[in-house]
Amino acid sequence: MEALPSACPPAELEVDAPRTPRRPAAMTSAEILDAIRRWNELYGEPPTMADWDPYRARQVGQAWRVARYDQGGWPSARTVRNHFGRMSEAVAAAGLVPRRQGQHRPQPEAALDQGTLLHLAHLRAQREGQCTPMVLAAAVREVSRAHAASSNGDLKVALIDLAAAALSWARATEEEADGEALAG
Repeated sequence: MEALPSACPPAELEVDAPRTPRRPAAMTSAEILDAIRRWNELYGEPPTMADWDPYRARQVGQAWRVARYDQGGWPSARTVRNHFGRMSEAVAAAGLVPRRQGQHRPQPEAALDQGTLLHLAHLRAQREGQCTPMVLAAAVREVSRAHAASSNGDLKVALIDLAAAALSWARATEEEADGEALAG
């Protein structure tokens, strides 16, 4: 077989630069919660999934959301889901009132009370599985780190997570004792 003539030069491919800059690969829960609080201070409302998912924002024709996302070092919607399950849980853990699905304006009250925050953190701990001494120790280390950094927001989050882990461990211990009493 004969080679094709070289009358047509090979097409040069233009490689578009990524539309959104790369974000840090690993963010802690505390860093995500800090980002949610910064977003709220900057834009007057907590972020939504569309705010931190440029692909989704482009699909629905909301380029202004993409522009806001690109202006800061925000976590991706996937990162938030990996840490908290849902954006609304992350917003609540940050001490803000999450929007209901389809709600376009923030609710008038500014923050959740401590009992509600603890309850949400406890539910998250239960969803993630039984608390072990290692999980509890990691929560204590996170409190220590936040305290050493003199970060009141991170310390609040770490203390709530520690309390939730302790509640989860207490419940697991109680269930074990009840199971042993029934078996014995």
